[in-house]
Amino acid sequence: MYRRQAGPCGVATFRAASITFTANSSGTVQLGVTVQNAASCLATGSATVNINATCGNFFTVTPCRAIDTRIGDAPALAAGGVRTFILTGSCGVPSSAQAVSVNVTMTGETSSGNVQVYPGGSAPPVTSTINYNAGQTRANNAIVEVGPGGTINVKCNQGSGTSQFVLDVNGYFE
Repeated sequence: MYRRQAGPCGVATFRAASITFTANSSGTVQLGVTVQNAASCLATGSATVNINATCGNFFTVTPCRAIDTRIGDAPALAAGGVRTFILTGSCGVPSSAQAVSVNVTMTGETSSGNVQVYPGGSAPPVTSTINYNAGQTRANNAIVEVGPGGTINVKCNQGSGTSQFVLDVNGYFE
């Protein structure tokens, strides 16, 4: 994507909103950019970028219910609340897991809203994992990075009341 803006030489220039670089290995790379427009005005910049080129491996597990607030993980999620759950060590997910492949189900909602599922110890993302209406059972697949100690956070974004949360694991990434 390019945006038009006035250049330093009084000539219209175009600024790239992103640059794509392909790395062949992990490590630190110093990227430098020099841009020259039609009027021979130059602009330069550089940045140090850390690259993690580790792709990891995906391992399936027999689908397993890791969290269910209707029974063993009660109480239900409260409106505006955040709960932390430990995923590693259950359902065949080892402590070396970096992310999990899951199915998230919401049921028994007393009002409409959404839930965000994200790594423990992190800030909530700007997107939801699943949206729902009151009294409507909904499910969605997701891949969720795990935080320190194999934890995930679940944030319930609804105006009032509670919602039941169910999470089934079907695989993990190392």
